[in-house]
Amino acid sequence: MSKKILPKLLIYCFIFYSSLAIGRTICLNEKSPYIDKLSNQSDFVNIAAENSVVTDRNQIYINGDVELSANDFYLGADNVFAESSSKKYRASGNIRFLNEFISAEAEKLEINDKFIDAKNLNFQFINSSAKGSAERLKGSSEKQIITNSTFSNCTNENKDWTIHSDSLVLDKKNNLGVATNAKLVFFGVPILYFPSLEWPLEGRGSGFLSPAFSQYKEKDSNTSESSISIPYYFNIAKDKDFLVTLNNLSSRGVNFATKYRQLLSSEKFYESGYIELENNFLGDDHITKNDRWLTKSKINLDLSHHLKLNVENYRVSDKDYFNEISKDSFESNLLSFLELNYLKDNLQIDFEYNKNQVIDSSESSFVYSPMFSAKRSFSDNNRNMDLSFNAVKFSDKYNSLNGSKRIHYEANINESFEKNSFEITPELAFLSTYYDIKNSKSFKRNIIKFSADSKIDLERELDINGTKITQSFSPRLKYNFVQKKKQSHINNFDTEEFALNAPSLFNSQNFTGLDKISNANSFTYGFDSEFFNYKNDEYIFGTSIAQKRNFDKQSLGIDGNFITSKRFSDIYTTTTFNYGDAGFNLLLNYDPYKNRLSSSALIYDYYISPKKLINVGYINDLERTLNLSASYPISKKLSVFGSLNKNLAINSINKGLFGIAYETCCWELTVAKFNDKDNIRNDSLELELVFKDLGSSSNSLKKRIKSQIPNYLKTDDF
Repeated sequence: MSKKILPKLLIYCFIFYSSLAIGRTICLNEKSPYIDKLSNQSDFVNIAAENSVVTDRNQIYINGDVELSANDFYLGADNVFAESSSKKYRASGNIRFLNEFISAEAEKLEINDKFIDAKNLNFQFINSSAKGSAERLKGSSEKQIITNSTFSNCTNENKDWTIHSDSLVLDKKNNLGVATNAKLVFFGVPILYFPSLEWPLEGRGSGFLSPAFSQYKEKDSNTSESSISIPYYFNIAKDKDFLVTLNNLSSRGVNFATKYRQLLSSEKFYESGYIELENNFLGDDHITKNDRWLTKSKINLDLSHHLKLNVENYRVSDKDYFNEISKDSFESNLLSFLELNYLKDNLQIDFEYNKNQVIDSSESSFVYSPMFSAKRSFSDNNRNMDLSFNAVKFSDKYNSLNGSKRIHYEANINESFEKNSFEITPELAFLSTYYDIKNSKSFKRNIIKFSADSKIDLERELDINGTKITQSFSPRLKYNFVQKKKQSHINNFDTEEFALNAPSLFNSQNFTGLDKISNANSFTYGFDSEFFNYKNDEYIFGTSIAQKRNFDKQSLGIDGNFITSKRFSDIYTTTTFNYGDAGFNLLLNYDPYKNRLSSSALIYDYYISPKKLINVGYINDLERTLNLSASYPISKKLSVFGSLNKNLAINSINKGLFGIAYETCCWELTVAKFNDKDNIRNDSLELELVFKDLGSSSNSLKKRIKSQIPNYLKTDDF
């Protein structure tokens, strides 16, 4: 082994062992055997003993199987010396003691209503699972100093880990535990030494978090590399924290990462807000010989009740960063932006300025630099009118149309007419768009739209096996007319086709954005039906079915040219069914001309507990994709989990995960193997070992698992 590698390895081993942290306690507080000894009388101390001697009117000596009990403490011993005026007791021999915060057995004990001093004792804290033994314990309910102690949060029957320390201070007021000259013993084997160990007694606190271990391979290499990630969490205040992570990549070097978060309270220039600053830096990459970095910052401010500001900056050092350094999913474009939004009554004004870092030039896209929009709404009973304006300058340095401008005006008016359960809403709209295209002539496009939307809302009560169910049924018919205009001369700056389903089929448009306005002369018809148990607030069943009848033989394509359209569209259905812990979602698109399904999707969820669940998804569209994820507890402590994303058309696995988790009430081990064909850094084996209640936990591995297994550990606070 290289002389340069060995010192680093020793350092990382020490940091790893000194950072085995953490998590929330699930060990049940064990009941003190003396809890039944407490008296139900609040003003008296009951005394039972074989002998008692009154030395003066304020002092009494009691011996022989002594038991003193009140409603807030119990003391049993061979000998007790009591001072009634100060409520002070000194005991010796076979001592059993219980008060509001501690239960103990000791050789010697001195107590009053605020203080305890015990020697050679076994103890258990009342409001937590903490317990142990010590040479001496002294202090109050707010702070205890424990000398030469053995301490654990595990149960008495299974003390899997213990902390042995010269001095242990538990400061409830400052929510801090401090152990001096401590060693952590795991299954009887000392595994690390702490000169000083600190942890929060409750909630989050500063300290090392769970380390993360992984193995990976560089592109075009068969050599296994390793990654060791050690995070340290600073709990600065209730509204701010700071996370520092040292991540050593054996093939590239040390990546230093920081993340700062802060909630902002009311100040002179804003009412509330949020700041998040994230930075990663890997100096002098061993392979590329260059510095590699990522920076991502967010600022969200409520400047007033009506005005909001959002700013985000997202940048990386080079286009290969996500594939070679980061475990994040590959992103072809990194968007930085500034947004200013104003909303008051019926007036909405938005300003947005974007800047794009293009990682993959083949997938570059236009961004707003800047965009300004305004919308004013007017309402009078059932009549509504909207006036809107949108002006954009587009930016894309890889495109010759960089700097092109678009100004869009729109006015629409609608009125609803209702009678009993029937409602019809006619709407008229005028759209005018002006384009100033780079290196081309400017032009304008004017389009008129009209629609009439009608529906009937029906509802009835059903009694199914003694359960009252409400069924709603809403047939719907909508006519859409949009003026037909060829638009092949207009570039798609922010326009894409969107996937149709039963609800969206009633929309006259087939595209997002404003660059393509679909022509329409059609009726869309369908219905929605739902079954709901209002008593239990339970959604049982729902389905939507819709089809479109086109009167125009041509429709607008994404390129702006006309294509032949079918007289009848596919029949789109969406169905949701919930039964107990299971849920089904089914999407079917049926082609009436070919008499077969054109696409389908099935999603099945079965959830019992955070570690007992299954999710199955099948999508048959342009390609057949299977998504499968599950977690199952083999025993009370051991569980297995996994996920699979597979392209069935080419029999290729896109992503995969398999792992095991072993959890007791005071420690947990998780091992997971990830596979990701699109990001070689995500093709890794990772491990996380957690000793609960010795600090705070980042649960970084669990976050990755949860991203691939919906609802996994959903009750955990990440």
